[in-house]
Amino acid sequence: MSDTCWLELIFARKDLDKFNELLKDEIWEGTFWNEDIGDEGIVHAIIHEANRGWSIHIPPKSNSGLTFHGSHSAGGNYGPMAFACYKGDYADVSSDVEGTPMIRVYKGGINVREYEWALKYYAILERIENDPVFRTKYAKQ
Repeated sequence: MSDTCWLELIFARKDLDKFNELLKDEIWEGTFWNEDIGDEGIVHAIIHEANRGWSIHIPPKSNSGLTFHGSHSAGGNYGPMAFACYKGDYADVSSDVEGTPMIRVYKGGINVREYEWALKYYAILERIENDPVFRTKYAKQ
């Protein structure tokens, strides 16, 4: 039995065929996106039973040069995460249940590596938001 959670994945509709090919082994019963969510330029996929949030499958997709971002919820022994990739530049970071990046605070202070990854995540997300393909999605919000 696998440990599954929900996964949100946002990417350019022009890359749909490439995502289908890269994620074909993870897709059950055909497609994984909902055509009603997103717009003519963006696919906003919600996967309700993503094995381990596809955390072992999403990072290698950054090697494909694709641009995408999203988050996944917590599972049995892992916490929620947010991730972003802009043309191969990838970062992920722990998040709250809504996908907002979080940095844990310990007795001795913050984890510097988590802080650096959060900064990198936000820098990549800004590049995505300023990309002409994605700009229409963010202009509406």
